Amino acid sequence: MHPIGMARFHHFECVFRMMRIEPTVIRFRVFHQMHCSQGYYSFVQRAST
Repeated sequence: MHPIGMARFHHFECVFRMMRIEPTVIRFRVFHQMHCSQGYYSFVQRAST
């Protein structure tokens, strides 16, 4: 996993814990989607609709 992807995941976890909401994969996927580029997996912001 790319370091920037890990930073996004860690940021999500910290923000949710500060708001006293359990950070889960389902909640993370509401805001981000997995992306593969040049052999590295990372997370990108999900497009708003």
